[in-house]
Amino acid sequence: MILRELVRLAEQRKLVEDPDYEGKRVDFVLRIRPDGSYLNLEPRRDDDGKGQIRFVPRMPKRASGINASFAFDNAKYVLGIGDPKKDKSDRLGKCTGAFYARLSDAADATGDTALIAAVAFFAKLEKNRVAVLADRPADEWSGSENIALALEGDDRLLHEREAVRAHWASLRRQSVVSTAKKGNAALSRCLVTGQPSAPTRLHGAIKGLTPYGGQSSGASLVSFNAPAFESHGNAQGDNAPVSRGGRGVCHRSQLASGTSSREQTFPSLRRASR
Repeated sequence: MILRELVRLAEQRKLVEDPDYEGKRVDFVLRIRPDGSYLNLEPRRDDDGKGQIRFVPRMPKRASGINASFAFDNAKYVLGIGDPKKDKSDRLGKCTGAFYARLSDAADATGDTALIAAVAFFAKLEKNRVAVLADRPADEWSGSENIALALEGDDRLLHEREAVRAHWASLRRQSVVSTAKKGNAALSRCLVTGQPSAPTRLHGAIKGLTPYGGQSSGASLVSFNAPAFESHGNAQGDNAPVSRGGRGVCHRSQLASGTSSREQTFPSLRRASR
């Protein structure tokens, strides 16, 4: 019940976010015409030079290899523009190729007009890049600028369109199933979201619960730290399956609520601390 109460609190305070997305700064919006030609580059930075925070498709972890995000990325991946002293042209070409390959697959799967326009933009990238650099010269780029895409006349960013969101959600579900199979992990229904998913075996500690008997280093919301608490051969988080997304909802609601809010939401905590 405590997990559902945390979800209820998160929903009331509008803390729930789609686990397939994350908040990232958007420095520019690249607006494209339906025929794939360049329209303009819209700055989204404030007076301090910080980009506008928007929820975008969750980006992959990168080390040294090339790993493109979906429908949102930095200038190296979106435009093939980087630091001429550090970024080689052949690598930039591979970055843009990987980025637009994902858009091409999505366009084929959905038939979305904005995705089709984005693919057409890439087909004539060299010409379109010249137009972009006419608006913002090469010496003003570092390659780290984050760029979102948008179709001419559309108030939504490309990744916010319904068909694009549905496709991204499908890709994420496939990724969860694939990861579970590789690790020989069984999918189970998340107790928080109700969706089939790979359960999180270990949950991060929640701090700020010392008034209620928690340690300063943090307390676990759900834990199975002894064989007596386990059943049916399950270990750790498999005993109470909660997905990564469900875990995030619970943690955000707990961290964002103050002491008084916790006492109002969970009166038993207040009684136990006295």
